[in-house]
Amino acid sequence: MACKATILPPHEQSRESSNKEKLEEKSLILFDLGGVIINLDWQRSFDAVSVLFGVEAADLQVMIKNNAWFQELEVGRVDKVQFYKGIKSELNRDFSIQDLDHAFNLMLLDIPYSRIKVVEQLKAFGKNVACLSNTNVFHMEKFDEILSSSSDYDRISDLMDYTFLSHEIGFRKPQKEAFLRVCEEAQTSPDQILFFDDIEENIDAATALGIESIQVKDKSIDQLLKF
Repeated sequence: MACKATILPPHEQSRESSNKEKLEEKSLILFDLGGVIINLDWQRSFDAVSVLFGVEAADLQVMIKNNAWFQELEVGRVDKVQFYKGIKSELNRDFSIQDLDHAFNLMLLDIPYSRIKVVEQLKAFGKNVACLSNTNVFHMEKFDEILSSSSDYDRISDLMDYTFLSHEIGFRKPQKEAFLRVCEEAQTSPDQILFFDDIEENIDAATALGIESIQVKDKSIDQLLKF
């Protein structure tokens, strides 16, 4: 059966061609998870955690950015139980670890199969595929659950050739050490990596190290990478 051609405007044709050329030049394709592979709705978790903690949303944003318990959780220096006990004691609030788990994970939505297919196609073309994500043990358990309900893969490590999760590697984006860890373990140089992330700060940090980077903003990866 003949393939059906898609006629794109000239600027879209140029962008699609450019992305394909970048793919051909690289040996490792590196993806963020949240906002790139899995759809997110941050507000759902912000609202739920705000109620649970008894703080305003604006104060919660400051807490997430500056509070030691959140920082330690994301780089794996405390586990779920330690975080729960520590933040509960600090806030002097009464809630269960199950309440916390549920509130944290309300932001995680679905994984369109088209994005899983992109990863599979890249691997079929001989590319190494990896993820580099700022996350924590609460999110990863839920992420694997969503992935297994959307595909034949039980864990993110089954889908990717390499997985670099902040709570496992001890560094988070935009720290340069997170990107250097990718280079070290994947045995590749920055110029051989093509990186996709939805956060400009992470894109800038990767670019500064010589990693070619594309911000996932108006289009999803399956739209940016058409085969």
